[in-house]
Amino acid sequence: MLIVAGAFEPELEALRRADLGGVDVDFLLTGIGSVSAAVSVTRRLCQEGASRLVFVGSCGSYGDYLPLRSCACVAAVCQTDYLAASSRGHIPAAAVETIDADPELKAQLSALADEECIASSPISIADEKEAAVALAEYSGAGVENLELFGVAKACKQAGIPWGALCAVTNFVGPGSGQQWRNNHIQAAEHTAQVLQRFLQAL
Repeated sequence: MLIVAGAFEPELEALRRADLGGVDVDFLLTGIGSVSAAVSVTRRLCQEGASRLVFVGSCGSYGDYLPLRSCACVAAVCQTDYLAASSRGHIPAAAVETIDADPELKAQLSALADEECIASSPISIADEKEAAVALAEYSGAGVENLELFGVAKACKQAGIPWGALCAVTNFVGPGSGQQWRNNHIQAAEHTAQVLQRFLQAL
């Protein structure tokens, strides 16, 4: 069974209404942030039947790396932190990790998405341009999503292949919250269309 996970209901709503081509799909609401996502995904993967997982969500683009409402296939994800990015602190070496998406899922999703990129998962949302620049340079990522590292870590621990589609709702930095509010519904619908094509091709 394919698990389709999202952080909150509007990111899954369009998919629940879509024609999924008869594919056996179980929708999972993860909650906001990496910790909630890791707990929710781990709990679901402890049950029987999960064979792979695709996360769908919104993301913020670092600078103009990706245009608003574009849909990105995530090739890999790392966790990041502004204190570490600004040289005011550090992430312990044992906790520094980049987790690659499953190669087969990545290839399938990337063929349908607008772009392919690396994502980072911070704990907080950067409201200043300086912070956004520091996070981008530190992580090497093009976009950020709060939940994806927790999702990927849970899948890795369980041995479950994972992939991710994230729609760009905002540019990280000043005004990102209002941009997200303006764009997240349309962005989620675009992501749902991409995932629908993926499912119908299975």
